[in-house]
Amino acid sequence: MASRLPLSKKNKRFILFKEKKQRQEFKVKVSLYVPCIINHLMPESAYSIINIFKKCGIDFSVEEKQLCCGQPGYNMGFCEHSKPFARKFIDLYKSVDCDYIVVPSGSCAAMIKHNYPKLFPDEDLKWLEGRVVEFNRFIYENKLYLKLDLKYKGAIFYHKSCHLLNEMQIDREPKEMLGSIKGLRLFESESHQNTCCGFGGAFSAAFDNISIDIGISKLEFVIDNKINNIVAGDAGCIMHLKGVAAARGYKLNFYYIADFLDLCSN
Repeated sequence: MASRLPLSKKNKRFILFKEKKQRQEFKVKVSLYVPCIINHLMPESAYSIINIFKKCGIDFSVEEKQLCCGQPGYNMGFCEHSKPFARKFIDLYKSVDCDYIVVPSGSCAAMIKHNYPKLFPDEDLKWLEGRVVEFNRFIYENKLYLKLDLKYKGAIFYHKSCHLLNEMQIDREPKEMLGSIKGLRLFESESHQNTCCGFGGAFSAAFDNISIDIGISKLEFVIDNKINNIVAGDAGCIMHLKGVAAARGYKLNFYYIADFLDLCSN
């Protein structure tokens, strides 16, 4: 498993609390929740999100006491074990002054919006469901990507992430944001865009051979079509595909969508 988890270039957790507030012209307050994968394995993606927020003039903050949303245990059937994490998340954000809790992860956003009410059925969590929004949807629905003057010369393959698509119903949003980038050629193939990358969280650890084979199939399709760049709307997919490519010696570029939008706006 270790060979499939490439270390971040920064090789450190995301800690940006020295400048955790940015007040500009956007008229809502945002609290950024940093998922575990981004925090521990892809901290540069958190900085990309922060850069986008700054460029768009978003009033944002990052809570120092945030922790795992509890999704791993819940997905493996240990619902009671995930309850303390959910409880701490709820109690923390109940006191945070913000209009939106932006979550850059389809699976974490789904955990919070859909599964927390199941863990605490006697508690009214409509306030939380209304405030939690996945990163792609937040940027798209508020048309913030139009403020970034996006440009890129080249072609990319966009991978549709399963949790974004199936649990959050986020489909056209990333695609339309990428399609708005000047000079970019978006390579499309519905048969491969809609197939899993093989990650699936704990699935990739429990069934690593199957997980790797699924990832190889996706990557070889991209290589066969002479595309060098892969963009995905979920960081977990990028982490997995990047690890599989490194183990196989494939020379490809991988971008979580926030990293790519930040790159194209420079």
